[in-house]
Amino acid sequence: MKIAFYDTIKINTTYSFELLKHIAKYYKHEIVEPINCDVLCVSLTSHYEIDKLKKARKEYKDKIIIVGGHVSNAPACLLTYADYVNLGQGFEFFRDAKKISDIENLPYIVSKNKREGTYSHFIDWDILPIVKISKYSYSYLESVGCKNKCKFCLTSWLNKYQVNPKQKTISMLVERYRKMQYNQFYLIGNNYER
Repeated sequence: MKIAFYDTIKINTTYSFELLKHIAKYYKHEIVEPINCDVLCVSLTSHYEIDKLKKARKEYKDKIIIVGGHVSNAPACLLTYADYVNLGQGFEFFRDAKKISDIENLPYIVSKNKREGTYSHFIDWDILPIVKISKYSYSYLESVGCKNKCKFCLTSWLNKYQVNPKQKTISMLVERYRKMQYNQFYLIGNNYER
């Protein structure tokens, strides 16, 4: 499929945005400009960002819009502006959706016609990239979710707690640090013990 990502970040980038592009390319999707896409993907970290989804719908009225990210825990309101909501991680979506007709029947997709789905916790740790997010900064996914299960925190309830295999994380960090000087490296996650 021809996939575009709705980008509202103009100066630098984020790990999530670059990770999604990487996964889509890995599974042989063509990354194109929104005007040429079959599917426009919008990733949101919070319902406070719903204006970005609304803006995407206004700009690209005739495009199929799929929204995902941390906001997928409450998909009903997102379907006001999106055609589909991907529940959970995006790895399975990009792996399984080879053509537009595949999307509606995927178990982790909800739509106006299909209001329930199964949350996808699958992360292919082996294909994760180290991402350059700005001129001197890099990021890498170390873990998702949180094992603490605090009552007030959506992170621990929405995402199954998973940790990137320790050896791979350490070896990638060592490899990258040998090549760079005066750069910052961020591990993304909630694993405070490592």
